[in-house]
Parts: sequence; C-alpha cells; structure tokens
Amino acid sequence: MAYSSIRLEDRDQVRVIWMALPARRNALDLVMREELREALEASAVAQEVRALVLTGEGQDFSVGGDLRSMEGLTAAAGRKRVQRVGGLVRLMRQMPQPILAAVDGVATGAGLGLALACDLIVASDRARFGVGQVRVGLVPDLGLTRHLPLRVGWTRAMEMMLGGHLIEAPKALEWNLVNRVVPHPNLLEETISWASELAQGPSVALSMVKECMDRFPMALEDSLRWEANLQAIAFLTEDFAEAKEAFFQKRKPRFKGK
Repeated sequence: MAYSSIRLEDRDQVRVIWMALPARRNALDLVMREELREALEASAVAQEVRALVLTGEGQDFSVGGDLRSMEGLTAAAGRKRVQRVGGLVRLMRQMPQPILAAVDGVATGAGLGLALACDLIVASDRARFGVGQVRVGLVPDLGLTRHLPLRVGWTRAMEMMLGGHLIEAPKALEWNLVNRVVPHPNLLEETISWASELAQGPSVALSMVKECMDRFPMALEDSLRWEANLQAIAFLTEDFAEAKEAFFQKRKPRFKGK
C-alpha cells in the first residue's frame, strides 16, 4: 500500500514504520494518523511481522499534533477528533507484537503519547521529551494521563504535564521514561537489533505479557487470575513444547510463534 506521510520497511521479522514528514518535524496531522492506523492494523495480522519499530524521519521523532488542522473546531468535533486518535493508542496496546519506539530529537505532546504507547523506548543521546499540550492551552491526550505516571510516577508526571518543559535523554533515563539511551548515530540499528531479539522469542507468550501488563495496576487476586488463565493457554503452545525439548537437549530454543 502506498502512503504519503509514513513509510514502511521490513527487516526480516521486524517492521520499521517511519513517520515521514521531516519538513514539519513529523507533526501528527490527520492523514498521518489514518495511515498509521492502516499500517498498524495490517501489521497486527501479518504473521511474518513479529516485532515493530516506530520512529521519525529526519531530526525528530514527532513534535505532536498539527495545529493547522485544528482551526474552527467545535467542542463536539474536538471530542470526536481526540477519540479517533485515542483509538490509535488503543490499537498499539492491543497489538500482539512488541513495539519499540526509536526516539531522536523531540518527542512532545501527541508524539510523546505515541512513544509511550509503545512497549519499549530507545532514545538517542540528543532526544528530548515533553508534554506540549499545556503550552498551547490544551490537555494531555493519546493516553498520556495513564502511560506517563505509570512510567515516571505521579509526582514527575504532574511536573511534566503542568510545566510542559522538555527533559533531556539522561533525565528521561533516570526517571524511567525510556529504557535505553544510545549514541544518536546508532539509534535505529540498536533498536532494530533489540526488536530482532524479541522477534525470535515466543511471540504468543510475549503477547500475553502485554495483555497482562496493560491491566496494571490490578488487585492481587485479579493478577493471579489473569496469570492462571493465560498460563493455561501458554502451556499448550508449540513454543513451550520446543523450549522444554531444547532445555533437555541443552540447546537454544527455536520459537515459531505458535
């Protein structure tokens, strides 16, 4: 499928999705939102895709929403717009494959929301993160009010959401906003390498880890119930059978994602 604002590349079992509007610093306009949705929906059911990397073309991940597309919004139209893009975040969280964000430059506002909707975040040493909505009189969206405090804690999330300031990559790592910080020339390759490791793993089990963790925090009894239900399914997978056989044969398992 041809896209005008994103591009895709498959590297073995890893699909890389670029937000490809570098002249506008990958502002998340209405076309890009729909193209991302189409690409993610297709990727979710593609058996050859076992991990994804989301990144931005050029010097930035994404500066967030496109203000030019917000002229003349009514309250009803604004609510519908945010609900529609919220569905993009919901889709990312429900996808069975692990999704890694490779963040260079700025990830702010809706751009930060997209990064946090990924399972893992790798940042370059020049990356910066912020909740930009408040700087233009808007409210954090794209799941920021859930995902940000889950990563950095309530106190730091409030500081970021109320102040709207950017934090540098070292502080983002210290605050657990990101998983790794790497030199910017190595960002994409190191992220793809990590995604490739995950792509070779037991993909059914990985998808169930996502399913459990998306319900965090849960009461203990709820956690135990979900673990038991999903584990019962995992016991029946070919990957578990392969892992047992490999263990006794003292070799590395070869997972098929079944």
